[in-house]
Amino acid sequence: MGHHERLNRRFLLEAGAGFKQWDPRHTAQWIDEWLLDGTLAAGAWSGFMRLPKTGTYRILELLGYGVDGDGRARSTSA
Repeated sequence: MGHHERLNRRFLLEAGAGFKQWDPRHTAQWIDEWLLDGTLAAGAWSGFMRLPKTGTYRILELLGYGVDGDGRARSTSA
């Protein structure tokens, strides 16, 4: 794993939106446990509440597009 991936992992863990993976040989068991005890739902909610939500708009802006009132991309160049 590279430096950027480590930073992304840290960012998500600190926001409560990511989790340290348990033993991958037993994924079926711990995924079921996380589903049943609400761990995954809590992570999704934390991500929604704490993480930036404007990345798509920023990318479109960099590419020379804006977003109109109904959410459709439009070119900002003449």
